[in-house]
Amino acid sequence: MTQGSTYSEPSANPATSGNFKISARDAVRREALRYFSSNPGPDCVGPNTSLHSRARRCLSGEEVSLEELANLSSALLYRNAVNELAQKYLDVMAIAPVCDFHEFDHQFLGDKKLNALASQTDACRMMREAKLFFQDTAIGQPHNEPQTFVLHSLLAAGFLPGQGFEEKLEMAKSISGRESTLFLSLKERTLELRDSDETEGDCLNVLRQNCNMDQEFEFEKREVRGKVDVQTYRNDCNEYAYDVLEIMGLEPMWLFEKFGTYEWALLVTSGGKSRQAQADTLLSVAKEILPPDSALHRKINKYIVVHAMEMDVEAFKEKLVLVKAPAEEKLNRRGRDPSGCYGFLRSTV
Repeated sequence: MTQGSTYSEPSANPATSGNFKISARDAVRREALRYFSSNPGPDCVGPNTSLHSRARRCLSGEEVSLEELANLSSALLYRNAVNELAQKYLDVMAIAPVCDFHEFDHQFLGDKKLNALASQTDACRMMREAKLFFQDTAIGQPHNEPQTFVLHSLLAAGFLPGQGFEEKLEMAKSISGRESTLFLSLKERTLELRDSDETEGDCLNVLRQNCNMDQEFEFEKREVRGKVDVQTYRNDCNEYAYDVLEIMGLEPMWLFEKFGTYEWALLVTSGGKSRQAQADTLLSVAKEILPPDSALHRKINKYIVVHAMEMDVEAFKEKLVLVKAPAEEKLNRRGRDPSGCYGFLRSTV
């Protein structure tokens, strides 16, 4: 199979070869959706640029070669595995996470006190030197979010260098060797594919090992201009951001899941003191009505504010007050408990 060849999914039988429940592309799509649900940060962050572009292309209706699917599956497996590894380390250290992992965004919404504490106490260096997270460019660009997540969880739990921090790292190291086996096997498969002639059989073998092709797809598909597309981003815990904009009569300028430091800076930080002052005022109103109980809620507030920058403050406040009831009603129709993921909707004005 040549580098430029494309892989077309059979319409009748979703399996590529053999007795599989889904096609190779759907198996990779499932892993991409799983990865994006972890809130990996905006596309413009250096290590994300290539991976996110390839993953979005796989999720779209564009043609993708079998070689591209195989290589993408390795990069996604690496990132999904290190995300899971972060929680495994916290479990073995018996530490509660600083927040849900999918809400953690240290670049955009990170706790400034924890960031300062990590630098002042030399905890960052000690975490890096512990080498708990496997990194090798052969299988993907470094993914630092899980490492920072573990570091912030340690500091938030009161474990500082000289005060139990080192002991907790040793507990994590006790399982790091065993956990690294997956990454070493993944690296070996990736290098073997790279050194091979990249035949269809080689690519399918990698895909079988990286993705479970016997598991149902379990995500919504749609037709766009006659091609399959996948509802990439809309998950239950983020739907509220879109509901608010819809009820306020505002069109989304960006997908909520792609919203980050770049988009905030583009419309706020780089707009001068008056823009920053307007954003600060609107944020204070949003916090009053929709209290930021978590990092996810703080991101939602910023997402709403960038879309409402031209609104009068009083009009913005009135809109938010009106938003609460219908937004909660939508959650109830979806079968969500407003006291759970969106419990902050019940706050009083």
